[in-house]
Amino acid sequence: MTLDEVTISARRSPLKFDKGNYLAAVAGTSLAKLSSANDVLKRLPLLSGDNGSFSVRGRGQAIIFINRREVRDPSEIQNIDASQIESVKIITDPGVTYPIGTKAVIELTVKRWYKDHLGITFESEIYQRQRLSQYYTLRTNYSKKRLSLITLLRVANPKFDPETDIEYTVSGPEGELSYNVTGKSRQNNLRYSFDTGLNYDINDMQSLGFYMSDSMSPRQTSYYDNTYRKDNVEIGSHSSKNKSENHGVNGTFYYIGKIAGININFQNYLYHSLNKGHQSLFLDNDNYFNMDSENKSFLYDSKLELGSKGPWGGDMLYGIQWTYTRRKDISDVLEGNVNNSNSLTVQNHFLGTKTYKYFQINIYCYTNNILIGPI
Repeated sequence: MTLDEVTISARRSPLKFDKGNYLAAVAGTSLAKLSSANDVLKRLPLLSGDNGSFSVRGRGQAIIFINRREVRDPSEIQNIDASQIESVKIITDPGVTYPIGTKAVIELTVKRWYKDHLGITFESEIYQRQRLSQYYTLRTNYSKKRLSLITLLRVANPKFDPETDIEYTVSGPEGELSYNVTGKSRQNNLRYSFDTGLNYDINDMQSLGFYMSDSMSPRQTSYYDNTYRKDNVEIGSHSSKNKSENHGVNGTFYYIGKIAGININFQNYLYHSLNKGHQSLFLDNDNYFNMDSENKSFLYDSKLELGSKGPWGGDMLYGIQWTYTRRKDISDVLEGNVNNSNSLTVQNHFLGTKTYKYFQINIYCYTNNILIGPI
């Protein structure tokens, strides 16, 4: 009798179970106020992972789709603004509409912006570990009628290699041998990346576009000085220098549509990376060991998949996919025997080149989860 009013508050469950799938609405909820699609997926039950790679509890690694298009580059998930997402569907028992062997599926439904729209987001993260790490991200989203464009520029400067100062002692029958390393590392894994994607909706049933990601790291150098002592008497020393640099690019072109009752899903994927390294050892200011290494990786994957109603009802998928991969490793070593500080005998050794190639074609057809291919 003394109460004015009673307020009952409740939180709606983020997931709704519907026909064997879990559906999470994002638009109009607090999830839409997060930064990226990656942040949304990290907060959903049943999912675990980060940086665009997620698994479903009890099922394993999931394949991620955006509006029916398979995601090949995990960084793309980090580039989608959370406000663009309508819903997320978690499929724990994928059916015939997904590749054979798929353990779980995460489907992102992204809004189709049929209006002029411009969004700019800037993010900055700073972590203090043993050294200060910094991360900066600039993301833009632009849409005009049926055309949408995203770009992202990211600078990562994680400095987790502190200056090295290590000493330890090894006891032996002829006296104690101590090994001292005093090094200075400039290798901080500084990395730049630039991503861009374009999508054009021809109509409500057809869309095409591309997504590309390019990353690079400038040359990184580390220096170390090493001293050997026996019974507190210096018996030798050397210094070393390590250099490394790498860059990579990957992209996909796609067309998704429906013509004459046939669903069409075409995706073309390309990946290339290059890593170079150089290591030098110095003794008495003479260079007595040099090693150059380089590896290149190349992957090309093309997939054309068609879908229609099967002759016995249900869905039928048939298509072709071919993949070509190539990896090439080169190592070149220059070494010598140091006689004294003024004399150096040098010998050149070429370790050789290793090349790996892989080529595969799959022709498949399956309906109602009954595999007729692949070949």
